Amino acid sequence: MTTDSSTDRLDALQQEFATILESRLGDLSRTLQRSEVTTRRIVATEMEIKRHESDASRMESELDRLRDSAAEIAGRRISIESEHAELLHRQTDEQAALELLEAEVRSADGENATARRRLAQLEEEASALRQDNADLKTKLRTIEENIARMKALREEIMSSISEGTSQLKRLSGTGLD
Repeated sequence: MTTDSSTDRLDALQQEFATILESRLGDLSRTLQRSEVTTRRIVATEMEIKRHESDASRMESELDRLRDSAAEIAGRRISIESEHAELLHRQTDEQAALELLEAEVRSADGENATARRRLAQLEEEASALRQDNADLKTKLRTIEENIARMKALREEIMSSISEGTSQLKRLSGTGLD
């Protein structure tokens, strides 16, 4: 073979290698691009995973804080419910005491009304007795005056009888003489 033919052949082989190399480099370039895109996706996914892990950790601590807060609120709720039950019990007791006081007031009102009626009756009776007293005093004065007049009349009559007796004695003594 000749050198020309071997050069041609060598050129053809070089060209064929260059074409194959270009084809392989193109494939490699596309594969590298795809790998680069995939790597970027992997990196982005890893960053997203780290961000999610960070969020999950933050949310876990937030959840713990919320659980603590919920436990505290539950404790306060129990305390408030207990206080509410105590207040209801106290209100019931105070309501019962109020009802007793109202019953006492009603009873006292009834007693007051009875006492007022009795007082009015006693005042009427006292007024009637005062009037009776005044009437009796008037009658007593009248009787005393009558007694005084009767005593005076009796004195007069006794005096008149005495005078009549003395006249009778004089008359009978003069006529006997």
